[in-house]
Amino acid sequence: MPDKEWTELVDRLYNHLFLDDWKRRYVDEGVLDGTQWELTVQLDKKRKREYYGSNMYPAYWKRLNKLFQPYMTEAEIPMDDKGAEGE
Repeated sequence: MPDKEWTELVDRLYNHLFLDDWKRRYVDEGVLDGTQWELTVQLDKKRKREYYGSNMYPAYWKRLNKLFQPYMTEAEIPMDDKGAEGE
């Protein structure tokens, strides 16, 4: 990914989806099966943030999916945002 594209992606993650405000874990303890997800953001060798969810999603989840959709399509990775309540 070109540097400019990476910079724009990081800007959207932190300034439009407010990734700094996300909790590290989103878990619905009342559901034992369903959908689990993980997100790892590696900004450089020292800065890495990891997020996890099980049947629960952070705010702006649907916007995150929309942001990543072109990259997932290019890599032929299926995306499923069912159940996501986030904007």
